[in-house]
Amino acid sequence: MKEDPPYIKKFKENSLEKRLNEIKIINKKYLNTKIPIIVDTFETKLNLKKHKYLVPKDLKMSHFFSFIRKKISIKPSESLFILCNNLLVDMNLNLNDIYYLKKSNDDYLYFILTLENTFG
Repeated sequence: MKEDPPYIKKFKENSLEKRLNEIKIINKKYLNTKIPIIVDTFETKLNLKKHKYLVPKDLKMSHFFSFIRKKISIKPSESLFILCNNLLVDMNLNLNDIYYLKKSNDDYLYFILTLENTFG
């Protein structure tokens, strides 16, 4: 299995108990209407300023991806991809569906951004 990107690796250094407790607090505060997402990348040139997100469960993955895409600057010859558990994510699904299919054992959803060169 591939190693986690730096922010995710550091975040997971917190104990599982602490991360699960954070989820309980989030669920209680937002009445289970938000999904906790951690976003990171190995690409240093993406320069993510924010890594933790709480998003509505009914939000489409394509909308979340657009939101993230607007926050970073890439060349026209590059394409951005978002991975969850080392697999591409279906952009037509609601985040709630992705969450229950792909969430980690600490109840966070981890996304990794990657760049690929495109031509034409």
